[in-house]
Amino acid sequence: MQKVHKRLLAVLVVFALISSVLGWVYWYGNRPDIPHGVYLYDWHIGGMLPSQVEEEWKEKADQILNKEVELILPDSIQDQVERSLPLKEILDLREKEVMHDLLSFQKEASVWKRALYRWEARQGIEYRVSFEWKEEELPRTFRKRWPELFESQPKEAKRIITPEDEVKFEDDKSVQHPDLVALSEQVQKLTAEEIWTQSAYSITVPLKEIRAQVTKEHLVEEGISRKLSEFTTSYSTQTDGRTHNVEATAAVLHDTILRPDEIFSYRQVIQETEKKFGYKPAPVILNGEITQGIGGGVCQISTTLYNAVLLSDLKLVERRNHSLPVSYVPLGLDATYTDWGIDFRFQNTTGKHLLVRTEAKNGKLTVKLFGTGPEGKEIKIQTETVRVIPPKVETRKDPTLSAGQTKVIREGKSGYQVHVYKLVKEEGKPDQKILISKDTYKPQPKVVAVGG
Repeated sequence: MQKVHKRLLAVLVVFALISSVLGWVYWYGNRPDIPHGVYLYDWHIGGMLPSQVEEEWKEKADQILNKEVELILPDSIQDQVERSLPLKEILDLREKEVMHDLLSFQKEASVWKRALYRWEARQGIEYRVSFEWKEEELPRTFRKRWPELFESQPKEAKRIITPEDEVKFEDDKSVQHPDLVALSEQVQKLTAEEIWTQSAYSITVPLKEIRAQVTKEHLVEEGISRKLSEFTTSYSTQTDGRTHNVEATAAVLHDTILRPDEIFSYRQVIQETEKKFGYKPAPVILNGEITQGIGGGVCQISTTLYNAVLLSDLKLVERRNHSLPVSYVPLGLDATYTDWGIDFRFQNTTGKHLLVRTEAKNGKLTVKLFGTGPEGKEIKIQTETVRVIPPKVETRKDPTLSAGQTKVIREGKSGYQVHVYKLVKEEGKPDQKILISKDTYKPQPKVVAVGG
């Protein structure tokens, strides 16, 4: 009987011990305060209630977000202006996530695990700040707040043609702007520990060179280095329409640049002039007759340009002479144009860029071509009239004239067949005489009135 009592007593003792342990675990795991040994960096929150932690964390988060990032400009553009950005404008502090981490043990369903967490926390558990950078905000905010740092613009290089037709270059100039991408990358190198411990931050704003789109090197590389040719024709300033048409077209053609192997089309110049200035009525050659028409005078531009092209030894793609001789160049040296088909085209075969410059004033039209060409190459143009075509005689009855009486209404004009040659002299090579074109100009019949 005594043995039974001893066993029962032992069971009761064990039961009491287990109950005590279970009660202690239940009490320990359900304590409302934060376990001792829990830190957010150097902030010990052990022993605090969650409501206290939340309140103090809100204050600390505000302190973090109001910290300033001082932005220091390099000496090259220093302007003595103090610039800084609060972290709250460029950083998203995950306040709720931090609170969730600090109180995560309370959401553990198992009281045993809560108790175990609390027990292990005595050795120390450290949490970190959770945040994310607003990558697009820093460049946007910086540029909006300090636009003066971006106002300076690079100076583009210029090609200058002097009155003596020398080609000179004016240097380009770069400027420096804040490199906002690199600045953003530097700011984002701030660690969570630095954000927590440091009261302020200083970062030197990196710069980037903003170069001109057109540099001197670019212009030199284009190869427009000297004048290749020049040709001048005279035009009458007595007719407003013709004067306007010549000078307007010349203005549009002026400073045209052709890339290597690019084909120039006079039609594009005409279309641009029509759009920009419009054309006025003036005498034109139409179907072998001189008559009034819109755009009279435009062929003088194409003709003057054609002669400059010949003297520069460029490749002709399309050219046609007028049906009748023109007054401003010798036979065979004209280039006509029509809206309905005939164009004047040539190809830039210099291997570099080609510049077309024009000047039209006081009855003088000049076209100059600038580019790259062999030194010491001399080109002359020679024309030969191989045939003169006599005009026919057309008679028309005139009842106002008596029988046998005649009256010349219009004097006839001869037609011509002309060959045009290019004479080329180049050092170290034999002279060349190259046939360029065979042109025919129609005769204009003599018109006679006959009575009867």
